[in-house]
Amino acid sequence: MGSIIDLVNGTASAAAAFEALRKGGKLVQVGLFGGELRLPLPLMAMRALTVQGSYVGSVKDLRELVTLAQGGSLPALPIREVPMPQANDALMRLRDGKVTGRLVLRAEAA
Repeated sequence: MGSIIDLVNGTASAAAAFEALRKGGKLVQVGLFGGELRLPLPLMAMRALTVQGSYVGSVKDLRELVTLAQGGSLPALPIREVPMPQANDALMRLRDGKVTGRLVLRAEAA
């Protein structure tokens, strides 16, 4: 199972995201770009897929947020690198809500 968040949500990005879903996968459509998504309905049931929308604010809200960010009013988002061998532990911490900010997997040097 896996999840995909489509931050663009245009016809092309939504179709590509849907095609990338594995059995039990979930597509969350956030972006407001626009377009349409044609779905092969039998696959929805056979692969137990979920397509969900998420709306968290208007374009006006986004503009206000960008203005705040550009003015330096928002704290920086913490970003922590995690070595690839610790990827499973990182995923468990994310699942358990124990991560603030972002975790970035770092590939080991060859």
